Parts: sequence; structure tokens; C-alpha cells
Amino acid sequence: MRKYCETTRPEVAFMTIAQTAIYLNLSRQSVLTYIEWQNLPATRMNPRGNWRVRKSELDAWVEARTRGGDSHLFPKPAAV
Repeated sequence: MRKYCETTRPEVAFMTIAQTAIYLNLSRQSVLTYIEWQNLPATRMNPRGNWRVRKSELDAWVEARTRGGDSHLFPKPAAV
């Protein structure tokens, strides 16, 4: 049986919420909030409701959110 190392492991197509949180350096709850409120593209993979995020769509979402000089994923709060 062949063992994979970092250089031979195939690219991951879908990531779990935990993997997405690590990738974005966020908490799992923040990732779920982005899915619900910020239109982070994600798919429910089974009836239990486990979310998966396609890495290519995540990269595109981050790029779109950071384009224009805004380096924050969360929008800035409105002035009161």
C-alpha cells in the first residue's frame, strides 16, 4: 500500500468546516456564520447536515471579499 506524503497527496476538493476554519484562521462558529450570513459557498453533503466547502470556491470567495483593498472578511460596523 502506498503512503502519501505532502508532495504526492492529491489536492483536496472539499473541506470540512473544521478544515475551512483552519485554512481561514477563524473559529468554526465564524465559518458557519459566513455560510449563513455572508454567502460563503457551501454544500450540505448528507441529511445530517454536514457542511462541505469546495476549496476553489472558497479561494474565489476570499479573493472577491478582499478585492478593493479591504483585507477584512467581516464588513466594518456602521457608525452609530
